[in-house]
Parts: sequence; structure tokens; C-alpha cells
Amino acid sequence: MTALPPPTLVPIADADQIYKILIDEYVADNPEFEEVRDLRTTPEARMLRLMALREALIIGKINARYASYLVDYAYGAALEALAALFDVIRLAGEQDRDMQRRLKRNIAGRSPAGPRERYEALAMNADVRVRNAKAYRLGRSPRIYIALLSHKDGGVPTGDLLDIVRTAVSQESAAMLIDRFDIVSAIRSMVNVEMGLRVRQTARETITTDVEQAISTNWEQTDLLGNDLTRAWLTSQAMAFPDVTDAWPITPEQNIPADDNEALSILNVKARIIERGR
Repeated sequence: MTALPPPTLVPIADADQIYKILIDEYVADNPEFEEVRDLRTTPEARMLRLMALREALIIGKINARYASYLVDYAYGAALEALAALFDVIRLAGEQDRDMQRRLKRNIAGRSPAGPRERYEALAMNADVRVRNAKAYRLGRSPRIYIALLSHKDGGVPTGDLLDIVRTAVSQESAAMLIDRFDIVSAIRSMVNVEMGLRVRQTARETITTDVEQAISTNWEQTDLLGNDLTRAWLTSQAMAFPDVTDAWPITPEQNIPADDNEALSILNVKARIIERGR
């Protein structure tokens, strides 16, 4: 969701746009001001400029408050207040991004007998060390598997963490009596990425480092579990830089799918400037 433009309640306008509107309205009511409308030093212009700056600031605050009622844009106390509506409280030491991920699972899984998000939410609520959880079945087997990705130890959950989650999801109040669970560690698979870049003539050589860091950091901030690594996603990360005019993955040559219990990790990222142009 955060890849989309930020939600707004009031159309965004910067101070210059607002100032132009105010000047037009002032001249309409005071035609004698037409001759000096382009001067910024008149008392009227200074006052209208201050009004425009203040209005732009208010618009920004309104839109920020509006966005804070959406999970992906809520932080701190606003996130905790939103989570409280769904009986979710912050775990000790839990970061905002992890709480957002957990809250969305709790919202999606509010039915006590499923869907899969119900079991994933129970697993993530059990311990702050659980970064992510994915519930799945093998074929037509009635047994429910829950793969865990940990914040520590390279993503591999410890034995006691597996036991804590197993106890949490097996409570009578949490699951149907016929449900049987296997709590397992997620599979970590390593991937190498190489990107080709076409950049502007004035682009710094260090743009390659910026792209490499962006790909590595932004991928680690995704849910990871069950996420396919696509060439389109890699391209979008490089194209987010204004000095990059074109980008394409050299490796991988195809999209890399991930199983439900698999978390792809980018081991190495290499970006190379192939061409410079306008």
C-alpha cells in the first residue's frame, strides 16, 4: 500500500499555487492592485504570502492526520490507538512497522475459525520475536502448518519460540478443536541481484551504491514470507532515483517465486552503469 501515492483528504497545493489564487482573488476585488500584483514587497503581497504559507502548512497537517487513520501510515500513539479498536496492543519492544504488519493480520483474521490470517495473527501475537508467519496446508492434508520468520538469528526461530507459538495457536479459545498444528521455521533462500543502469550525464558514480542500498533495504522491509522477487519490483526500485533513466535486471533472468514457507533474501546486490545519456 505504501507504494501508492499517500492518501489525501484535501487536494495538495504548495504555497506558490495558493499565493497565486489569493492574488487573483485580491485583484478581482481591488482592480487598482493590478499594476503591482507581481511585486512581492508590497504590504498586501507579504500578507498574502504569509496566508499562503500557513494554508499550505494546514493542508499538510490535515492530510497527515487523515492518513494516520490508515494502518500503513499510522505511527506511534496514533498506531496504538488504531490498533486498540481491534484489541491489539503493542508488544514490548515492538517497532511500528512490525506492529502495522501484525495489526493487518489481526484485522483480516477476526473470524475465530479462520481464515489463514487468523492463525498468522495468533502466531505473531505470541511473541515480539516473530517477524512474520505464514499458515498453509500441504495438498489436502487437514494439518495446518505455520512457518515462522524471526527477527533474530538470521530469521531462524529458536526452539522455545516455536513452542511459545505452538501453545498460543493451540488454545481452545484460539482454534477449532479439530485443528492440528505444526510450527516450523521458514526456509531462507539466498538470491544474488545484478542491475544494469542508464543514467543522466550528470549522475554521480555513487548512484550505483544508492541503488544497491535501496534494493537491499527495501526488500528486507517487505513481508518476505511467500513474497516473489520480481524483475518489475527490482526495476521500480532503481527507477525511483531521478538520475536513473532506465534500469533492468541482469540477474535474475526471470522472476523468482517463493513458496508459502519460504523467505527470499537478497545476499548481494550489484548495480552497474551501462550507459549515460539525457
